[in-house]
Amino acid sequence: VLLFSTCDKLTRVNFEHKVNVYFDINPVDPGTYTYAEVIVTNEIEAVLNDYNASLDKLESMKINRFEMNIEFPPGVTFDPFDDLDAYIGSQSIGEGLIATIDPVPDGGQTTIAFDAESLELVDFFKQPTFTLKIKGSNSAQTNGVTSFKATMWIEVEAQAL
Repeated sequence: VLLFSTCDKLTRVNFEHKVNVYFDINPVDPGTYTYAEVIVTNEIEAVLNDYNASLDKLESMKINRFEMNIEFPPGVTFDPFDDLDAYIGSQSIGEGLIATIDPVPDGGQTTIAFDAESLELVDFFKQPTFTLKIKGSNSAQTNGVTSFKATMWIEVEAQAL
């Protein structure tokens, strides 16, 4: 029995998967918006193969960390934004909140860390694509087209093949 328990532990893989998503936000007046809606091609199957696992053996995926940073233009900050929420979505599953920041800190920040939600993501990552949405509000006008990078660090648990 101890031997099977030891073997069982050897057949599990746990790792952190990083997903970067790039998008632009056009200038907006103060208000509440869906700032970005980006279709992301899912690459988890190739990553699982690197860990000797497969999509059908995927057991759990949860956001560990979520950050956004401003890529361009220089000098632009998150100061106009009041609150931001990140959602994952799929036509067949719907939409779920994955991270939030409220309030967005002032003071010239160009990178912000969201609070991660505990939503289970396995079903989203079994789809060929998923949608990342950034929603929220701003109390000041945003200036010019701004390029962002959102980074998700996801804790993955799967059974090895």
